[in-house]
Amino acid sequence: MAGLTKSDAVGTLVRHTTGVADFAIHVGHQNRTYMEYLPYPDDNFHEIVDECIQRAQKFTIEHIHRRSGQAFVPNVRVHIRSITAERTHAGFTESLNPYLYCIKIEHGAFQWSIYKRYRDFHDLHKALMHFSIVQRRRSTSDLEPYLILADYLNKVLRHPKFRAHQATRKFFDVSCLSFINGLSFSRKEGYLLNRSKDDYHGRQWFIIKDSYVVYMQPDTHEIRFPMLVDRNFQILSGLRNAGAHHGIKIINLQRTLVVKCETARDCEEWLQHLKNLTEQANGFFGSKVNQFNSYAPIRENQLAHWFINGKSYMEAVAKALLTAKDEVFITDWWLSPEIMMIRPMDDETYRLDNILGRIAVKC
Repeated sequence: MAGLTKSDAVGTLVRHTTGVADFAIHVGHQNRTYMEYLPYPDDNFHEIVDECIQRAQKFTIEHIHRRSGQAFVPNVRVHIRSITAERTHAGFTESLNPYLYCIKIEHGAFQWSIYKRYRDFHDLHKALMHFSIVQRRRSTSDLEPYLILADYLNKVLRHPKFRAHQATRKFFDVSCLSFINGLSFSRKEGYLLNRSKDDYHGRQWFIIKDSYVVYMQPDTHEIRFPMLVDRNFQILSGLRNAGAHHGIKIINLQRTLVVKCETARDCEEWLQHLKNLTEQANGFFGSKVNQFNSYAPIRENQLAHWFINGKSYMEAVAKALLTAKDEVFITDWWLSPEIMMIRPMDDETYRLDNILGRIAVKC
């Protein structure tokens, strides 16, 4: 350290102080490195002020007789104005800590200087670390376990990057299909093994909605084939029916899907949600074949309308587009943006691209 300047010496102090800041996030595991200089013992920064013994940012004489040991005046800033370093040689002990640090402090109307070596910083840090560990252990032991877990989860969900992490989505059983306006709520979501032919391949993210079961690729979020609840919808389980101890077979008019759960408890939970799905969609079941061999029964009083020709249909679409508030979903084999939605017209007010332009400006 012979060639270091005074500014280099202060930088060395900071690096050394950072190096000793080893603190466990979980009490009892003190070998893990905590990425803060010093963790606070709690989140309470409120100081109790007794106006009888404190006036004009100073203590009164009465404070001495209280024998509280409190030195700093509450709610008065303590500010480190500067730190400078001076190299000294006064013996073997000081050769290990050759720099003497001059620290200038300001507290209200008071200003003073102190001289410390690196070992003094180390002793302070060590003492405060021990105090933080004891305080955190004490505050943690006073809480019910579920309150500790709730506080932990709230902190995880408070940070956007933690909230968006794949592990967080998995823990809370949510996906990109969970909170979509216009879609029903998800009855159950989670990873299941999907069987292809005679073997189970990678995990897929399965979702039970109000009238169908769907799964998607976890890495690409690509939505795969949805299975609608129809009159042939069946749920089978067990080794004999599904070919696995924790397996579930889902059948409808279009296909058969076999999945496997990790544990018996997971299997029971999925079976219960699928059972609830079939019970609430009981109008789709029965031995009677639906009209026109449809998967769904006849439903009365639905929001539907018969159109005789394309003219009235296109006019109805144009009026519906003009009522859009959030989004417009368009699907077509071959759609021209210059198509006139309402005819005959003398201008291009109701041309499709002009209608969409007005919607974009409004929304």
